[in-house]
Amino acid sequence: MEGVPVEIFPHLTLARFAEVAQLASIPSNHQLIIVLVERWRLEIYTFHMSPRECTITLEDIIIQIGLRIDGRPVIAPTGGDRAQIVKDLLRIRPPSFAFMGNILKLTWLDEHFFHIGLHNQNAFKLTRFARAYILRLIGGFMLTNHSSCRVSVKYLSLLEDLEITGQHSWGAAALAFLY
Repeated sequence: MEGVPVEIFPHLTLARFAEVAQLASIPSNHQLIIVLVERWRLEIYTFHMSPRECTITLEDIIIQIGLRIDGRPVIAPTGGDRAQIVKDLLRIRPPSFAFMGNILKLTWLDEHFFHIGLHNQNAFKLTRFARAYILRLIGGFMLTNHSSCRVSVKYLSLLEDLEITGQHSWGAAALAFLY
């Protein structure tokens, strides 16, 4: 992801995703990631370092990533018409090939929400763009699978009201997802 669009920064702040959005825009150090992956012990969920074992804690999540670790649990409804959920909240109905089951391809989101148009920026369009941006953060950075190219549509329903979105414990969800 490139830099955070300033037009949606107030929306990201309201949803408490501003810090993680800025972090996600920092280029990755692939060599460091490879070293960390090699040192990760899946059976005990720790990094094996020369001085001792270490793991990621809730304190690390809040300090380093800036995600909330208390508040409402991140429990998204399952079921429903996935394309209709996207249409209701993003105002575009994705075609069936944009999905893999209930999972939306991030390439479809990128295609439709990569740049904020310079014209006709109203509050509704900026909110929709912010929702898509946060959904890309969730699928491509926070709750990512091995490919980092898909996101579950169920998370979109938690982005309907960005003020309520900010009350959820996204940091605890990210840590639980890691484990």
